[in-house]
Amino acid sequence: MTKNLLSSYHFEVPEELIAQDPETKRDESKLLERKASQEIIHQKFYNLVDALPEDSLLILNETKVFSCRLLTKTKTGGKLEVFLLEDPISKKSSILKALIKPFKKIKTSEVLTFSDNVEACILEIKKEQNTQVAFLQFNLPPEKLFDWISKTGSIPLPPYIKRSDRRRQEQDLLRYQTVYAE
Repeated sequence: MTKNLLSSYHFEVPEELIAQDPETKRDESKLLERKASQEIIHQKFYNLVDALPEDSLLILNETKVFSCRLLTKTKTGGKLEVFLLEDPISKKSSILKALIKPFKKIKTSEVLTFSDNVEACILEIKKEQNTQVAFLQFNLPPEKLFDWISKTGSIPLPPYIKRSDRRRQEQDLLRYQTVYAE
């Protein structure tokens, strides 16, 4: 059995080739094809069908993006980034799983304070698939929590996109959403 390591998906791309804004037409997006011969070809996404070998399995991402990136500070003033992995409406709960950066600055039973007097108590920290996750109990019911997250949070843009313009939030939510999202 072939072992797929995350590191095998890392490769250098010159910054000038990384789009900072999505294409107006989705199928005009760039497609980087790596041939079996190791040759790399720059194409457009509308060429995907031609690039796939016969009998390929295509897996569609149905994940729905929401404004799950929240910023707060520790009691000592250090910056924390909270990346929610679940939305409260679909889960019907105010206890949500999250990644927190930097993780070493948090402890169980610590209370994180956000804008609008929203707080989250860290109920548990555990390791899942080699990643530290925290379970946060927010002080709002799921419906109000989702509205607050939508208003306060930001879209989790990939780290290679170097902009954080809050005015583009609505456009980003639309354009970085897969058309198959549920």
